[in-house]
Amino acid sequence: MVDINNTVRPGANKSGRLTPEERQRLIAKAENLHQRRQKSQTNSARVQAVTSQRPKRVDPVRPTKEDIIKEKQKLEHTEVKRVAKQRSAEEQRKFDALRAKYGDQAKHKVVKAKQSRYVKSNKPVNNYTGLRKKQIRNLKISRATGVVLTLALLGFGGYKLYDSGLIQDMYSDYKLNQAMEAAQQASSNYMTNLPGVEIPEFDEAEDIEETFEEDVVEEKHETINTDLYDEGYEFNPDITPEMLTNLNPILSRNTAYLEIPGTRISYAFVSPSTANIDEVPGLRQEIDNSGETPQSFMNCYFLHRDITLNKSSKGTLFLDLYNRPLICKHEDLSDMNIIYGHHMSDKSMFNGLMNWKTDSNGTYNAEHPFGIIYTDDGYGYKLTFIASQVISGTDVDALHPYNFESYEEKCEYIQNMIDRAHENGWFALDSYEVQEDDKFMSLVTCTYEYDNARFQLIGVLQRIKVRDTMYCNDHGGYFVEENSATLNR
Repeated sequence: MVDINNTVRPGANKSGRLTPEERQRLIAKAENLHQRRQKSQTNSARVQAVTSQRPKRVDPVRPTKEDIIKEKQKLEHTEVKRVAKQRSAEEQRKFDALRAKYGDQAKHKVVKAKQSRYVKSNKPVNNYTGLRKKQIRNLKISRATGVVLTLALLGFGGYKLYDSGLIQDMYSDYKLNQAMEAAQQASSNYMTNLPGVEIPEFDEAEDIEETFEEDVVEEKHETINTDLYDEGYEFNPDITPEMLTNLNPILSRNTAYLEIPGTRISYAFVSPSTANIDEVPGLRQEIDNSGETPQSFMNCYFLHRDITLNKSSKGTLFLDLYNRPLICKHEDLSDMNIIYGHHMSDKSMFNGLMNWKTDSNGTYNAEHPFGIIYTDDGYGYKLTFIASQVISGTDVDALHPYNFESYEEKCEYIQNMIDRAHENGWFALDSYEVQEDDKFMSLVTCTYEYDNARFQLIGVLQRIKVRDTMYCNDHGGYFVEENSATLNR
């Protein structure tokens, strides 16, 4: 146990009393504690006073529609109070001089400056008005942004439309129609005399003997096929030799016209030529840069040019350059003549040939059994379809055998085509008896069974009399620019 009586307090002497130093220390500690308490009480009272004086927070009340209308009316009738600007002596002197010079109109002669900073307004603050102005400003920005985006989309769409070639095709069609109208107009104004042909003038006052002699001249063409007249076929009156002659471009030996009745295939076609290359600016340089021969280059020239020589994705139907012109004698024509045309997605050009590719039972061909070719010498050809096939464009010998070595080879080629067509479901007659003097026409376009595939529709050519009054010659000495070896390959 601890003896309390014998315990001595800290800082006390042996007698139990505090020393003077310990007494001073305790007194100082008590005073410090008292000061801290007084300071704490003072701060608490101050905080309480400030807090009691602070206004209470009130949630804003949104103005009603009636309040907004009243506020708007009040603003409309509020007058702006202005405080007169204190002018300097120099400014007052200038103002007095202007007033003395112009009188009451002086105020109109003073140049208007920015609104004075002394102008004051007693308009009350209206949050609704500011918000409305901000909404209008945002609406204007949105509209401007919409206009810019619309113009950008239209510009991009226009670029893609131009890049697709549609605009060029529309322009090409427009130029072609203009050329055909001009050719028809020119043909109606005068008659083109063909080389070496004298056109007899018919006079109703001539006697019977002279009329009989005229009939004798016509009889020399009796060998020309006229069965279409007997069938009631009406030839197109707008396709005249004069129109085709006037439509002929400078890079073609002659121009003809292909029409398949009942279809959209109704186009002029050309026979490419290398004779007038230098008459087209830049064409010779283009051929030299291509590294091809002029014949090879010109045989593909009209793939991307219309008949007026403008660029066009549709191109122009054209006879193979290595074929003889169709105005040669029938016996001088190539055994196989080829007309090329694009397979366009808008159903134009040779797209219609696809109807024969799926015509295994011959139903479509029964309704469209032939085509008509008009030539610029006044004659024409009936093209009776006999067979079709899909063949590779790289198989040159099978695609266009210009001339056969013998009659047997000609029969074998046609029979093989008919057999292959029946096996693959393409159009072909059940049988066809090939004649020794038959000349064939092949219509060729792209098809997409495999890369570089071509569809070929073949018909036999029959020379026909297109016009009642014939005034053409036989063109026995027609000039052909390529020699026989080139034409026959």
